[in-house]
Amino acid sequence: MNDIDWFPVLAIIFIAVIAVGGWLINRRDDRKAITSNVEANRGKVIRILRTWSGGSRWERNYDVSLITVRGVRVQASCRTDGAAVYWLDDKPPEE
Repeated sequence: MNDIDWFPVLAIIFIAVIAVGGWLINRRDDRKAITSNVEANRGKVIRILRTWSGGSRWERNYDVSLITVRGVRVQASCRTDGAAVYWLDDKPPEE
């Protein structure tokens, strides 16, 4: 019979599940924070897209399409670290 040591296999699977879960939670939280920030300035989010250039290990960049309080559609870039949203173009875009 084959005696397989399952501990390493299960440990790798467990670590992979934790990593993917953390990535999904960060993504959801980032989108909530960006939407919240835009709506606090009476805007409306149309689309949030992750950009893979820039950022760091703890910060993620996004391109955001939104409608301002004046009804103007704007494209803006922001960075988030899970706790705050930093607008790279404006703070946040108002026109």
